[in-house]
Amino acid sequence: MKCILCGINEAYKDGICIECLTSMKNVSYDKINITVCPKCGSIKINKRWYYNNPDDALFNYVSRMLEKKNNSIKKIYNYLKDDYINVNIVFDDGIEKNVSIPMDVSRESCPVCNKLTGSYYEAIIQLRTFSRDRSHLIDTARDNIINDIKRYNVNDPNSFVSKVVNLKEGIDIYLGKRDDAAKVIKNLDSKYFIDTKVTKSLAGKKDGKDVFRYTHLIRIFDLEPGSIIFSRGRNYMVKSVEPGNINIMDLSLKKDLTMDEKTFFSSNFDLIRRSEKRRFIVISNNGSETELMDEKNFNIVTIKGIIKSDSIDLYNYNDEYYII
Repeated sequence: MKCILCGINEAYKDGICIECLTSMKNVSYDKINITVCPKCGSIKINKRWYYNNPDDALFNYVSRMLEKKNNSIKKIYNYLKDDYINVNIVFDDGIEKNVSIPMDVSRESCPVCNKLTGSYYEAIIQLRTFSRDRSHLIDTARDNIINDIKRYNVNDPNSFVSKVVNLKEGIDIYLGKRDDAAKVIKNLDSKYFIDTKVTKSLAGKKDGKDVFRYTHLIRIFDLEPGSIIFSRGRNYMVKSVEPGNINIMDLSLKKDLTMDEKTFFSSNFDLIRRSEKRRFIVISNNGSETELMDEKNFNIVTIKGIIKSDSIDLYNYNDEYYII
């Protein structure tokens, strides 16, 4: 049976062909106005910027608009073109219709890109070492921070690194979001033995309120086991360091101490000398002492205790040798 309207195509429903049924479907829609950031590709719809998956945000907006204006829509498939969105609509009765919805596209730099262009920042992370020397730990910590910020940026475009400044004494990292500083410091604290000090400075006013920038000074403990440090008239040897704790030996009392970060850094330790480690070969044990020979200069030393291995590292300070 031919279509009662066009007389050409086969009838599909109620004597009418699919082509004619489709042409009878009227779709109401509004013209779409969007703003695209030429730098990052984010889009603004109705005064709101969408940074993550902007195409999905646009499609969702179009779908909601069509469903609101057309009660009989079952499914919507769409894809983006330069100046329109091509929409394939499936109605409740199974009829499909393709509609091209025009878009008015303007270009404008988004707020986040404006911040980046203007070197905007809310916090500074200053990476330094306990010894005040430039250490590879500084570079590793910098990489950790930058990787953390990249992860935060996936969900929040305001999380970004504004700039990184390399200095003789360390590295300064400028962050676009103040709250990120606390998160990256927490991650650093899980990897290093650190001291943190925070200061703030007035940056200006916003909506009549003071706006502050925060500077976080991070001192990373960078001394090797065997290094000698000094505090309150006593010398100590570093035995081991791990995140949150340090083990040191009081060289006067020959007593081991364990300190957390707060206790250690508040004690105002200073560096006397970095580690002097030497390798010794075990020559003999006599029951309570071990005789060893320096493998480089062949000097013989005797220390208390039994060493079961064939060789061992000893640490020298003031002509005394220590095992760590």
